[in-house]
Amino acid sequence: MAAANAEGARWQAVEALIDAHADAVMRYARQRTGDDSAAESLFVDTFLQAYRVYPRRPPKDEQAWLLRLADGLAREQAKRRRGDDPTVRPAAANVGVSADGNVHAGGHDAGRAADAEGTAVAEDVGAVRPELRIRLTQLLLACEQQRLAERRHRGPAWIRVAAGLTFLFAAAAISYGAYRPTPLPVRARPGESSLSPSAAGLPVIPQGQFRIPAGEGPSLVRRIAVDNQYLYVPSVRMEGTGAVITVRRARLQRQGKPLDAVLSASGTLRLHPPAAGGGWDLSDWHLQVTGPWVLAVAEWTRADPVGGVVTQIYGLHWPSGRAGLVKSLGPVSGESGTEVVAAGAGRLVIQRGIGNPSSPGQSTTVSSSVEVFRLHGADPGTALGSPVTLHVTTGLMRSPVVTQDGIVFQGVQAASENSAVGYETWYHLDWQGRLEMWQGPPNDGQPHWVACGQTGDTYWVETTPDTGHKAQFQVLMGLMKRSGERPSPASSLDGTVTALTVTGGSLVWIPAADKGQLVVARAN
Repeated sequence: MAAANAEGARWQAVEALIDAHADAVMRYARQRTGDDSAAESLFVDTFLQAYRVYPRRPPKDEQAWLLRLADGLAREQAKRRRGDDPTVRPAAANVGVSADGNVHAGGHDAGRAADAEGTAVAEDVGAVRPELRIRLTQLLLACEQQRLAERRHRGPAWIRVAAGLTFLFAAAAISYGAYRPTPLPVRARPGESSLSPSAAGLPVIPQGQFRIPAGEGPSLVRRIAVDNQYLYVPSVRMEGTGAVITVRRARLQRQGKPLDAVLSASGTLRLHPPAAGGGWDLSDWHLQVTGPWVLAVAEWTRADPVGGVVTQIYGLHWPSGRAGLVKSLGPVSGESGTEVVAAGAGRLVIQRGIGNPSSPGQSTTVSSSVEVFRLHGADPGTALGSPVTLHVTTGLMRSPVVTQDGIVFQGVQAASENSAVGYETWYHLDWQGRLEMWQGPPNDGQPHWVACGQTGDTYWVETTPDTGHKAQFQVLMGLMKRSGERPSPASSLDGTVTALTVTGGSLVWIPAADKGQLVVARAN
């Protein structure tokens, strides 16, 4: 039930694994592949896989667990290679990992021969180049940012597998030179006097600056929500089989006052599992704000082997303080489903998908309609009237954002929709049901967000790991174009950040130069 801190715990655990077992994994990778380049690839893939599948309960023997992951990846790679080249390297053919995690080569005789050669050889085989260690950290940071970017609108794990694999392929390609990312874009309007130094370089208007306690960076930014006037900061505590989300807000101001001192009024959302009797985990939740409504989208997962995911939408009408369940979205009988939920412009948008998770190789069957509800009144139970239905045929929307004139989404879940010129294909669906293709950001494997400007322009936002500093990111921002139009030069934030999210058309970040400052800026 401790889902709120799962990502931070996963990150710390995998960092500790790298510190403790990097040499052992590299030693095995070199013995298993017999090739330095293939070994480094297997080394990186092993820790990326460890990050993706790290269990809730830490493994008793961490090194054995890592080597089993490496062995499984090596076997998969060997199967793929045999389709092109039937030759198997002698080292790869005779190297494996035992149940206790010990590396063995060529049986007992080979093991004694390896021992006879002495420890110095083993230490040399297991040495990890500093450049490779830095690259691994950058890729893990990119994985973490990708998870945060997709967290706001995502379905259950079975439908997210293809998107995750697509990202890992892109990240690996960047790491090993298969794909050359475009040079850093030219800065647009870097010295405009209307921008404060903390926001210089981006087409944004600063809204607020706050001082935050040390160590509250990424965990704070991950859950935050913003509208035109306020910053909303939620916190969660588990209570019985359910959860309680407390939301406080602060008026946006640029004096840089301590955030704790300006957070005042609060509201409460009580979350209850889909069925009585326990057996449900709160696997994910996030806030969205539209008009007077603060909405919490909660994802519950059954903890028993039967499984199942139910999405609930809770509403808090801020002026009256009334809160409760707005809508529950359960799987269709006999099928496994997922839902995409987004709110904005006084509307709640829901799209359902239906598929068969027992046949992951088959295409997911997705409903061809999007339901659009207008929020009204003050009672969460009756806030939704009859929906307007928009018929689309693209599939299940990925990361939709609701704007005044429609819905912008970043392609289709579990599908690759990239144009031939190296740019992602995004879509705009207006309230009349007309669908338009847009030319999105470069197809470079980095996480992306949508930011809608006050003047009606729509931007993409990207974070890219900074090659010179661990846990820091460059922030790029580009104007969306219709499909086929020439893309405009992107803007680049002056300086790097340690955390960033985009919510309600605003960018929220923590500058690396001042980790005690939280900056909120609206797309122009």
